Amino acid sequence: MPDRNLINEDIRVPQVRLVDENGAQLGVVQTRAALNMALERELDLVMIAPQGVPPVCKLMDYGKFRFESSKREKENRKKQKVVSVKEVKLSYSIDERDLEIKARNAIRMLNDGDKVRVSIQFRGRQITHANLGEKTMLHFADVVAEHGKIDRAPKLEGRSMVMFVSPIVVKEPKGSGRESGRADGTPGEVSSVNNPKGSGRESGRADGTPGEVSSVNNKKKEEPPIAKDENQTGSSEAV
Repeated sequence: MPDRNLINEDIRVPQVRLVDENGAQLGVVQTRAALNMALERELDLVMIAPQGVPPVCKLMDYGKFRFESSKREKENRKKQKVVSVKEVKLSYSIDERDLEIKARNAIRMLNDGDKVRVSIQFRGRQITHANLGEKTMLHFADVVAEHGKIDRAPKLEGRSMVMFVSPIVVKEPKGSGRESGRADGTPGEVSSVNNPKGSGRESGRADGTPGEVSSVNNKKKEEPPIAKDENQTGSSEAV
């Protein structure tokens, strides 16, 4: 949809293909009838496809539409990350210490999310040592390998050799089956589903010695006292 749509009285064509506010197709209607319909519904007639034959117009609240479109554009801009390219210059005969210093600077740039352009400039007869420059660049890439990967291999361009290194995006693994923690960072309680209490099993101590045996299921049932029969007692005495 263009930045500036023709609305209401700015639409000069005699007929339009009309779409209502719910997206339903109303067919080809006269522009004046479409304007009257928009007025009755307290909406705007907005041309959304001027290249159509006839042009396509829609009934909508144009002010609300512009506000929501602007809001979406701002959110999309916030999500976009601008990647800048930083440059590190080497020489094919650089010593190890200087290369490590250059590598530390490159690591800092990569950790900031920037792409690094590594270049070596050959002067005069140094161009005959282009193979040494390639070895130096590959060694540099090995030093920063934990923070960046080669995006474009070393390539000779005129009297310069160029290599690009991109930052490595580390994705955090999703936690599954871990112990639940509280909001303050302390570990939560361990579930006892697989070891219910009162199962009659022997519980062991941390030093490996056996613990006390649960007596829930081992309690002896007390037998009810047997009632004495008075008739039996009397007969025994009579005998």
